[in-house]
Amino acid sequence: MNKRLFILGAVFFSTCNLLPAQTTFQKTFGMPGNAFGSSIKPTFDGGYIIAGTATETGTFNSDICLIKTNSNGDTLWTKTFGGLNDDYGYSVDQTTDSGYIVAGFMEITSGNWDGYLVKTNSSGNLLWSKIFGGTGFDIATAVLQTSDGGFIVSGGFSVGVLQRI
Repeated sequence: MNKRLFILGAVFFSTCNLLPAQTTFQKTFGMPGNAFGSSIKPTFDGGYIIAGTATETGTFNSDICLIKTNSNGDTLWTKTFGGLNDDYGYSVDQTTDSGYIVAGFMEITSGNWDGYLVKTNSSGNLLWSKIFGGTGFDIATAVLQTSDGGFIVSGGFSVGVLQRI
């Protein structure tokens, strides 16, 4: 019985691999200079929110980049956030107020990186940002909104593994 079940499973999975995938749309997003996406999530309106990092042409400093698209992948708006040094965006989520929360990290000084949260409204306008961490290398790589309206952040932190903001 176990052999038949395994063979049936192998046939099923190999058949699934032969079915062609449908591409709804294919788009290229970016900013002047270098850019990369780290996180993409569907939004309440059927579109998508993309978070990543962008470096402007002629500079060596990067900023968090947030791109909102409609359901066809057409860009509705693009925003950047950050300070004078390098800033990286790694995780994005839509919040219950239809805004967005982005987790990443910010270079405070050479060799000193802190976790960085950016909260925007539904149009991508900054509502608040928070920098947290100690000396050394502290990064936020994931964020989710909690049921009480707060946020839980994970990543690599000098002060611990998990923080609730």
